[in-house]
Amino acid sequence: MSISTTAVIKDRITTATKGSKIALFTIVRGGNMAIDAVFDNTVTTQKRIRLGCEKYIGSYYGSAGAATAADDMRRAI
Repeated sequence: MSISTTAVIKDRITTATKGSKIALFTIVRGGNMAIDAVFDNTVTTQKRIRLGCEKYIGSYYGSAGAATAADDMRRAI
């Protein structure tokens, strides 16, 4: 999982569970701001979050999380 359309990211978040959230980060790709969607529960992702990565948007799961993530993604890019 990684850079995808907003619709695909929202679908992934909707099916994610509390134990397997999707973490979102901003990333510059081809000179444009994009969203990088990765599993929240990996060692690398948890380290980025714990160290206060400024590109971290948040971690989400379920339909309520998808709605919140959509708003947060719009604000981030």
